[in-house]
Amino acid sequence: MLKSLRRSDAGIGLEIGNGAIRLAHLKTGGDRPELLQSTMEPIADRGDTDQDFKQTLTALREVVKRTGLRKKSVAVALDPAILTTRDIQIPRVPDEELFSVIEWEIRQLIEFSRETHNLDFVIHNREDNNQSNKYQAMVVVSKKSDLENMVKLVENAGLRVRRLGVPADALCSLATIHPDVQQDLESAIVNIGHHDSSVTIVQSGKLRFTRQLDFSLDALFGGISEQMEIPREEAAALSQQISLCELDGETLETKQLRTLSGSILESLMTELNKSFNFYTSVSRGGNVSRVYVTGGLADLNGIESFFLEQLGVITNILHPFKGLQVRGGIPRNASQFAVAIGMGLMPW
Repeated sequence: MLKSLRRSDAGIGLEIGNGAIRLAHLKTGGDRPELLQSTMEPIADRGDTDQDFKQTLTALREVVKRTGLRKKSVAVALDPAILTTRDIQIPRVPDEELFSVIEWEIRQLIEFSRETHNLDFVIHNREDNNQSNKYQAMVVVSKKSDLENMVKLVENAGLRVRRLGVPADALCSLATIHPDVQQDLESAIVNIGHHDSSVTIVQSGKLRFTRQLDFSLDALFGGISEQMEIPREEAAALSQQISLCELDGETLETKQLRTLSGSILESLMTELNKSFNFYTSVSRGGNVSRVYVTGGLADLNGIESFFLEQLGVITNILHPFKGLQVRGGIPRNASQFAVAIGMGLMPW
């Protein structure tokens, strides 16, 4: 998606954000990609830019030391917080006119300067055999200073930046090789992070649509904290006991927690329904046939049945490590590695 910084190494995906640094080191080119190592280092968001940078740098240096990957080149997933992403429709114009047409259209929605911002895009339906007289484009606008700071952070930790990408590209890359994803169907990957969440629709290895969701694990923890009148940290720990389906021997507390969690998750269901309806309207009848959940929410017991009941779409958990040859063990919080693994799988 965003331009590659071409160097010779390959197979290392890095995600910085959503409460942690996640790295996946892959060997590709064989029958199945091989995961050589993976690791995660938590980082706290203190709301202080300078302090956050120093803390993130310290954590990233620890990751580099732990993995022994100093001076290696990595593909870095950009934090959605520094990106402005929009899906727009434009007339089908010759390639040489695409950039200027997209720039004009996106300026009707976003104020930015070419001197201080980077503009990039991908066309979702370029190969749809002219079924529509419109292109559907995902446009990403970002401050050049934010991109430079990301490169600076990674290089100060002892790594080299080979590619900058967006999480949607990484999720599409993972879906393309994942054994559970039916490639011919329009499938929605719902990735729920601590701070940022998204829905990404893919089909046959192509990115069809993406949208940030106004929901996160923090929102879930915050809702539990507020309703149960307990500290947020206690709510986060309590969330590990959530079951969205009835269990034998259920206590009053677990029943209350299930009811409360289901109520909080209704806002996510509303967001997803809006996204699916919008996708149908702009894709001339496209329809999501499968939902795959990854990220922190994937660990909730009964989440698949809950999504099916609320959305009316068959839902499965997308285990990021499934289909890979894994050297060593799979880390804790494995469901949170989808973006890092996807970045490591992307073409170099």
